[in-house]
Amino acid sequence: MKGLLYILLLLETLVVQQQVDGGQVENEISQQLSSEDSRQNPSPTHEASTDSQQYCHLSFPDIHAALRELTATITEQKANIRALETRLREQQTFILEELNRKTDALEMRLRDTEKAAEQQTFILEELNKKTDDISNLTQSQVEELRKENRDREIAFSTSLMQSGSGHVGPFTTDITVTYKNVFTNVGNAYNPITGGLVTSAQTANTYKNNNNK
Repeated sequence: MKGLLYILLLLETLVVQQQVDGGQVENEISQQLSSEDSRQNPSPTHEASTDSQQYCHLSFPDIHAALRELTATITEQKANIRALETRLREQQTFILEELNRKTDALEMRLRDTEKAAEQQTFILEELNKKTDDISNLTQSQVEELRKENRDREIAFSTSLMQSGSGHVGPFTTDITVTYKNVFTNVGNAYNPITGGLVTSAQTANTYKNNNNK
């Protein structure tokens, strides 16, 4: 754009310079034509000057037309450039607004994701704590039950007769059979006098009968 303006100024300067030079030539010609003989017998220099003046007058309109055309072209280009700049600013504004909107949406999603991750981390930590508590409680309960079972272990072995074989009964009514011959009685749960066996509700009882027929 600056180059075109520089060309216009240069052309205007050339036109003015040519006009000034043409005026000086006309003054010199007028002085040389002051005598009557010069007018009747024009010299070759006068003819050349006249031809040069006519040539300048003929060339000036062409230069002005070219300048006007160039000025119109520059004006049109300026208008096109302004229109392009306006469109470019509008597009830049639209793009920036879209980028800002998408950035805000992404930031919101990121905050939600971070919040959800924090909540999940908190829940996982709570579950781990509860799992550890349950594990510790279960182990302590198991140890306690084992201790209780060791304290409550009972075992006894008896026989109705000390040796040999024999018969007991039959009886017409229900009676409690007492094993008088007690070999082992771990925990003293069996009472050989009453024939009663004292056990807890959680005890698993196993009986084995080895009576010989």
